[in-house]
Amino acid sequence: MRKKTLLIIVFLLLFTAVAVLGYFAFFGKGGEPGPGIVIDRDIAENPGEYLDKADPENTQTNFKGFPDARIDSKTGMLMKNLSNPEGNAVFFQITIKIGETVLYESDYLPPGYYINTPLLSNVPGPGVYDAVFIYRCYHVETNQELNGANFQCKLTVE
Repeated sequence: MRKKTLLIIVFLLLFTAVAVLGYFAFFGKGGEPGPGIVIDRDIAENPGEYLDKADPENTQTNFKGFPDARIDSKTGMLMKNLSNPEGNAVFFQITIKIGETVLYESDYLPPGYYINTPLLSNVPGPGVYDAVFIYRCYHVETNQELNGANFQCKLTVE
């Protein structure tokens, strides 16, 4: 009986440890920025720990664009992640527009981080739209604006 109780306790401890480790691996460490956090523009003045995934010497910037995306009209969420690939030497500021209408503008996004299903400030009615994703780039050390990129995207609002 004692052996069975000990086995159950060991199993529960292992299960708890795996659950806690899984939580931190998925959601990041409590109180510290992890992937998916939105960073204020002032980050450029004191980037500190956000530069752990940056390479300030990198002269090439990688972008992740996509040809189409979906917006949930009820929640106003873009059903894609906006990311800044690890190893870039720049912060991204991402703006989503349809024509001259701004749907979304991010704060500074450090290399190696992403914004999970961003909430749009302006959601058009249901339909399919030609949108542009505008990526502005700011060097992680000097905050100097560098070349950016624009990506065309078909946005479906459902």
